[in-house]
Amino acid sequence: MKIKFKKSKLFSEAEYVAMKAVLLVTLKNGKKYAFKGIDHSVFHELKNKNKPAKFIKKKIIGTYLAKRIKN
Repeated sequence: MKIKFKKSKLFSEAEYVAMKAVLLVTLKNGKKYAFKGIDHSVFHELKNKNKPAKFIKKKIIGTYLAKRIKN
């Protein structure tokens, strides 16, 4: 499942890979990060937020292990 961030100045999109419990986040500058251990309920909450970028900053960054993905 993929989410596009139209109003965010920092985030471009997020994609959830359920089989691996990974959230792939792409920034506007093209950098990509993988957050491991994301439960489907967290992604469901993210996609239902009015401000999903704010949710990523508050609930995902710093809480889940992140790894930068080289382009």
